[in-house]
Amino acid sequence: MKEVFINPDSARVGLYKSLLVEAGIPCYVRNETGNMIAGLPIPMFYPALCIINDADLLRAKQIIDTQAETAVGGEWICPKCKSLNPSTFGSCWNCQAEREL
Repeated sequence: MKEVFINPDSARVGLYKSLLVEAGIPCYVRNETGNMIAGLPIPMFYPALCIINDADLLRAKQIIDTQAETAVGGEWICPKCKSLNPSTFGSCWNCQAEREL
């Protein structure tokens, strides 16, 4: 099991899950409703898309990255923690990792 995408927006996580399922990659969403526990944005409780077979990791990341580049409008996914960041951020809001160009 590997986590491939985490985001407070459960709709976006669900979209990526449906893309992976369509590609034949077994996956599930951990913390699907976890971010509602405290009513506050707590990253450790964000919905997280996980693949079941580690061998699908590269293919899953390619699918997610391709979709993020075409649909999100300049936002970028942190290579370290997989959080979505606005296009104007040079480092991740969640883990402070530098944006890869």
